[in-house]
Amino acid sequence: MKSPIRWRLCFAYIVLAFWIAVTLLMLGHWIADEHADAMTVREAVFHAKPDSENIDQIKAETNALEKIIDYQKNFNLELKWEFRIWLGLTLLGAALFAEKSDAHQ
Repeated sequence: MKSPIRWRLCFAYIVLAFWIAVTLLMLGHWIADEHADAMTVREAVFHAKPDSENIDQIKAETNALEKIIDYQKNFNLELKWEFRIWLGLTLLGAALFAEKSDAHQ
C-alpha cells in the first residue's frame, strides 16, 4: 500500500518554508545594518568637535568606536553564516523540486 503522503514533496515544502524565513531574516538584517550605518555616520558628525582637547571625551569616543567595530565584525560573521544557510537551503530545495519534476516525466 502506497502512503497517501508524499514525504519527499512534504520535505521539499518544509525546506521552501525555511528558505523563505531565512530570506526574510537576511533582508531584515540588511535593512537594519544600513540603518545602523547611517545612524553611526550621523552620530559621528553630530559629536565631531574640531577644537576638542578633552582627553576623557577622546577616550570615550575611542571606546565607542571600538565597540562599533566589534559589533560590525560580529554582525558580518552572522551574515556570512546566514548566507551559507540560505545557499544550502536553496540548493537542497532546488534538488528536491527538480527530483519531483523528473519523477513525473
